[in-house]
Amino acid sequence: MTLFNSMIRLQMQLFLLMLCGYAVRKLKVITAEQQKGLSSLLINVILPANIIASFTGGIEMSSELLHNAVTAVIISAAVQTASYVLGPLLFRRFDKARSVVMRYGMIVSNSSFIGIPVVETIYGSIGTMYTSVYQIPIRLAMWTLGLALYAGESGSLKQKIIKMLTHPCIVAVGIGFVILVTGIKLPSAVTGTLSSLGRCVSALSMLIIGGILSEIHAGKLADKAILYFTLIRLVVFPGIVLAILKFMPVDPMILAISVIMTAMPAGSTTAILAQQYGYDAEYAAKVILVSTLASVITIPVLCLFL
Repeated sequence: MTLFNSMIRLQMQLFLLMLCGYAVRKLKVITAEQQKGLSSLLINVILPANIIASFTGGIEMSSELLHNAVTAVIISAAVQTASYVLGPLLFRRFDKARSVVMRYGMIVSNSSFIGIPVVETIYGSIGTMYTSVYQIPIRLAMWTLGLALYAGESGSLKQKIIKMLTHPCIVAVGIGFVILVTGIKLPSAVTGTLSSLGRCVSALSMLIIGGILSEIHAGKLADKAILYFTLIRLVVFPGIVLAILKFMPVDPMILAISVIMTAMPAGSTTAILAQQYGYDAEYAAKVILVSTLASVITIPVLCLFL
């Protein structure tokens, strides 16, 4: 019950931050171009700093830590594979324009903007570290399976893997592991800087999401297809993951992180890529809006079972 109460407070805080982002964008305090700049700053600087800081937070390398990290990667890879395989079955009755959007939304969640702040608030730096590792298969699926849904099989597998491995967040995970394994002690000025940047993650990410949501037309949000997707994405899928992991010898924190990350709403690139490749971008934007708002309720409820 304590976790549930903590999640309620956290989700309300994140929701209010989203409202601030919504208001800031609607009042034109920041422009669309400036919002893109903030997103770039978050992905390329602040999130990587937060990830590296999580590896320097007094965590000691141990066989248990390594085992949990490997377990997190395996679970994440299994979840991503299931998302891709089940997509055609779950959304087969919808036309291609919408089916592709929903299949992509199942594979690519908003795990960075919402997932990391949520887990960090509950579990601290060790949770952030495990979450960062958990995201590696998500990133790989995003740039291979996910992108292929919209763009076809463009680009070689080698190019996609290189793109994934050079992503700032993945590079940060690599740097973090080097620090963890070697026991290197960074200067206090460096760790202080990383920590200061990392503390901006929650606020900035929610402000950006609020800004994105402000650009979405709210008409016909109660579309049955969108509600169906939201139910699958936020309730059914994480519920299945929870049920399976409960019967496996998985560390409780890894179990919780796996379920929470599976319960994230559709990622913002769902709409961006839909627009770029000629799919239903407005529908994709509504999928993001409804699943994001619904997650304010579903994630705390899900935590009751963790």
